[in-house]
Formats: sequence, structure tokens, C-alpha cells
Amino acid sequence: MAKTRHIQSSLSLSTVLLVLFSLFHHSLQVDRFCPLEKNGDECRAKKNQFKCGSFFVNLSGADTKLSWLGALPDFLNKASAQSSPKLKASFDNMKKHNFRVKNGQCSDSMANEKCHHLMEAVANTRLDNCDQNILNEKGDRTLGDVLCQRAMFYVPGQHFHSFEKVGFYHSACAGNWTQTLEPKGQPLVLKEELCCKYENGKGWFFRCDGSEFKKTCNLVSVDNTNTITMNKFLSVMALLPALSMGQNFQPASASDFPVIGTVPGVFPDTGIADNFCRRDKGKCEAAGNQYKCGVFFLNLPNQKFPIRMLSNMPDVLSRPAVANSEEIRETFGEFKNVKPKSFRFSQSSLGERCQQDRIYNARCSVIMDKVSNTPLDSCTKTIFNDQGRDTIGNILCKHAFSFAGILDPSYRIKIGYHYSLCKSEWTPIISDLNTGAQKEHFEDLCCNYVGGAPTFQRCDGTPTVTTCPQ
Repeated sequence: MAKTRHIQSSLSLSTVLLVLFSLFHHSLQVDRFCPLEKNGDECRAKKNQFKCGSFFVNLSGADTKLSWLGALPDFLNKASAQSSPKLKASFDNMKKHNFRVKNGQCSDSMANEKCHHLMEAVANTRLDNCDQNILNEKGDRTLGDVLCQRAMFYVPGQHFHSFEKVGFYHSACAGNWTQTLEPKGQPLVLKEELCCKYENGKGWFFRCDGSEFKKTCNLVSVDNTNTITMNKFLSVMALLPALSMGQNFQPASASDFPVIGTVPGVFPDTGIADNFCRRDKGKCEAAGNQYKCGVFFLNLPNQKFPIRMLSNMPDVLSRPAVANSEEIRETFGEFKNVKPKSFRFSQSSLGERCQQDRIYNARCSVIMDKVSNTPLDSCTKTIFNDQGRDTIGNILCKHAFSFAGILDPSYRIKIGYHYSLCKSEWTPIISDLNTGAQKEHFEDLCCNYVGGAPTFQRCDGTPTVTTCPQ
């Protein structure tokens, strides 16, 4: 009984601390580039110093290109960086004074060379590794789990992240953060891309290609009366449906649906498939005094719901990257100056407005018209591609992969546009009242898996733009 009480109290305390830390950390990141930022300096190196940093690069849902993970020598202020031999060895036992530069000897090439040397081993670390380093200070969780937890803090409310990149940068003598390059000129990045699912306030890593991986670290927690093998405890917890992580990568039957493989821990058994939309409040339909315009996958296989939400107006306007983007607003046509309150009705007009389906069908048709006619290999910023750093098709293929696993490259995914009025179900937008034609994207989405990453290809095989200018 004593052991049971000990475990329960420890978990309870750790849960409370996790929630408090999440709130504190996120509040810092909203206003700051990095935790110790002063006067907008982005924690760059001082005039007589170089720094080596690690960042999420173009993290899906984040408002900035770089999302801070950590840097040397800032990391050396941590007690663990001074006391843990393993952690110290991971950065060659460097001291703060080793990052100082003599007058006249500072250069970007010098900082690049030194930071490449310090970060190369980290970049080559597997995501299911438990070794301590600048990205995984304690080593009590896999590197992938730690990074997923950090990603969740930057973009709370998501159910998944797919094919995210971690990059390494340097700052030389007050200079901007610059990509650290390998000897042959390629950017130094974490060799594995990151895929995450989120449940119960925690982030969990899974391999993007569906292959097996180590899920826990072999650590032991000791108190005065009991020794508890935590990896055994976590293994038992992993059997619970809400924390299910391990399924073999199994080919699906082509006779059932056109899926080549599924993603362990994401689909179809984790609860993510149960969420109709990101906010997961009912089906994100319009409130009783409101209308909404949404974008959906119409025919993903083996889904709980017949359609799957990608984004909707006005919810997406709560994101500054969308609300403040002139390029995205131009895609709304004559409604480019629309605000969230524009989608609400006054109490006095409620009875009349909620009966005007044709008006709000037409309004949503106009709002979504430019988006629905934008080529999928375009880099245009839209409500489902608010950064514009990848093609619309590539972004949508990543979403499709996260929802449904690896699909046959010939499978045509249809994208449709719906509206909801005064708590009504999502209804297809009718683009032509004479023929009853429903509003769909002008071209279907087909996805290939080049180098393990979901990549858009035109369903008819014609060439596509594959990258966007950075």
C-alpha cells in the first residue's frame, strides 16, 4: 500500500508541475524569441563571443521561422551542465570562456566551424536515443519525446506534428542567427525528422516512416523505502488505450481501402481519428449566432467521419500569422478585411439571419473562391499554408499522412468547402445553384513519399513546383 501511495503522489505532483511549467514556458514564448531575450536581441552572441543554437525550423503552427530549443554557452548556466559528466562530455567539456573571441578574430566561418564540431554528434542522434545532450538534458525520456513536448508548448492545442525539422545555427559577435553548414555546404540538421502525437497534455514521438523505435528509457527512481523500475511502470501504462504507442507497421488490404501502411500511435487507434477538428469541441460548427466557412478532406479512407477538417473561418483568424498577413487576406476576395466578429450576428437579427442559408452559402463561396482555385504546387499563403515556405500540396500531403497513413500515390484525395450556420451541421457549399454543383478544389491531391516524406504530385503526372523560395 505504501508503494501505491508513493507512486500516486509522485505522479500527481509531476502532473501539476508539468501543467505549471507548460503555462509558464508558453507565456514566455508568446512574447520572446528565447527565454533570456533582452530588448529584442534574440539571445544572439555578445560582441566578443560566438554561440551555437538549436531550433525548430518552420514548426507547423508556429508564427516564426525559428522556435528556440537551446544554445551554448547559455546552456552552461544550468546546474546539470556543470555537474553531470555525461552531459559535459556531450559538448566537449567546454567552459563559458571557450566561447569568447579575441578582438579581430571573430568571423562567421570561425563560428560555423566550431558550432559544427560541437553540434555534429547531436545532429546524428537517433530520436529514440536516451543519451543526455543539449536537447535532452535529463535523458529520462527519449530525445523524440522531449522534442515533441517542446513542440507542444510552442503550438498548444494541436493533435499531431509531422516531418518537423530541428536545425543548428550560430551567431558570431552580435551577428544574426545563421544556419550552421556541414563541410559540403548542406545545412546541419537533426538527421531524423520529427513526428509527434499529443494526448493528455503530453507529447509522444513516433517514427515518421512507421518503423519500430524504443519508447522508454531504462531509469530507476529510488526513495527511502522503495525502488521502482520506471521503465517497467511506463511499459504497463503504455498498455492503456490512451497511451498506446506500439503497433507494428502493417500493410493494409488494398481491397478494403487504398492505404499502404499506418502510422503507429497515430492512426487508427489513438483517439486522434476521433477528433473531427483541431479544437475538438463537437465538430467546430458555427455557434448559435454565427456562420463559418470550412475546408475539408472529403474522402480519406478508414475515417470515423466522412469528412475531415483542415481549417475554417473565422477560427483561423485567431492566429496572428493569418490575421496579419495581407497575402492571406487577399485570398478572401471582397471579404479581405473580414474580422472574427464579422461572422457573428446581433441578437436582434438572429432569427432572420439563421434562416438565410443561401446568403451564407454564397458568402462562403466567395471567401473560399481564390483558395479553391489556387494550384496545389503554389507557395501562396492560405488559411492552410500560413507560412508559405512549402507548397500547398506538400502541406496537405503531410496532413493526409497524419490522418490516414501512407496512401497509394494514385489515390485522388478530394478537397471540399462547406459552411455551417447557427449550430447547423457542416453543409457543402453549392457553387452553382442552377446545377447544384458543390464547391471543391479545382484539382485533386495525390501524394508520393519521396525520401520518406509525403510529397505532392499531380494526379495526371504533369510536372510540379517542388520547393518554395526561403
